[in-house]
Amino acid sequence: MKILGIETSCDETAAAVVEERTILSNVVLSQTAAHAPFGGVVPEIASRHHVENIPAIVEEALAQAKISLKQIDGIAATYTPGLLGALLIGLQYGKALAFALKKPFIGVNHLEGHLNAVFLENENVEYPYLGLIVSGGHTHLYRVPEFGRYELLGATRDDALGEAYDNVAKLLGLGYPGGPRLEKEALKGNTKAFHLTTPKLEEGSLDFSFSGVKTACLLIVKERQGNLSQNFVQDLAASFQEMATNFIVHRLKQAAKKTGISNLVVTGGVAANQTLRKKTKTLSDEEGYKLWIPSIPLCTDNGAMIAYVGGMKLKQNKISPFSLNAIAYSQLT
Repeated sequence: MKILGIETSCDETAAAVVEERTILSNVVLSQTAAHAPFGGVVPEIASRHHVENIPAIVEEALAQAKISLKQIDGIAATYTPGLLGALLIGLQYGKALAFALKKPFIGVNHLEGHLNAVFLENENVEYPYLGLIVSGGHTHLYRVPEFGRYELLGATRDDALGEAYDNVAKLLGLGYPGGPRLEKEALKGNTKAFHLTTPKLEEGSLDFSFSGVKTACLLIVKERQGNLSQNFVQDLAASFQEMATNFIVHRLKQAAKKTGISNLVVTGGVAANQTLRKKTKTLSDEEGYKLWIPSIPLCTDNGAMIAYVGGMKLKQNKISPFSLNAIAYSQLT
């Protein structure tokens, strides 16, 4: 089956064609330049850009896959979670195409897409696995016994890791997008320059929290009274990244010990962070775990992961009604 996947949950307009596990095309148009002057994603601007660009992005995905719409066996689109206006553009476009072409339509949860992106590059991922999603909007840890079943073990109680990266980057005057820029500066700094306390939650909890470290960084920056030298920026960036990534890795290790599961999947936009990738690899090597992390293009938002999940659901005859609506906030179960 060849599935067209559409993803517009935030500020990337994406479309892809996937046949089973083979990516025939994967086109992503970033809106970074449009949002940079505002220091973050502006929902109204994101929606307008999706409206303007989605026809061309879908056309390009089909052209790269060298097929026509008539050869598509099903159409999948993200319907939750995300920015409501942005979700509606991709969802309505996908439903309209499916209705006009008399093709099956499948609504896909964005988080399920991330958890399954790894299967596009690895046939040997073993169930059950612990799936960690780290992105700008989510920091969720799941137990995944099989496709379509997801048990939430822990989630952030405040800020997502990617959001914390962006906020600390903004404090340091690094601009937008903050995460990649902070990572770049952190690699030049001293990870022990500032003592940032690891969040303390109740015993046995697998939840996350990043608001405290964000506030700690704010107070440190305020003490400088605007005197943010290059060394200071690099050292605080390094100290923040060290604490945040250590916290993530510690939670993964806790979850593995608690559940007895030694298969790990780390995914989402922040999984593109090289420090986090190295530390999770070290964890897996030291503890004898099996680790899978998608390549960077499949960590960030993309249509291929949506198409893959859509194809799996179509095999199970889980077709969505055309009445399916966008949902801004939801949990994956």
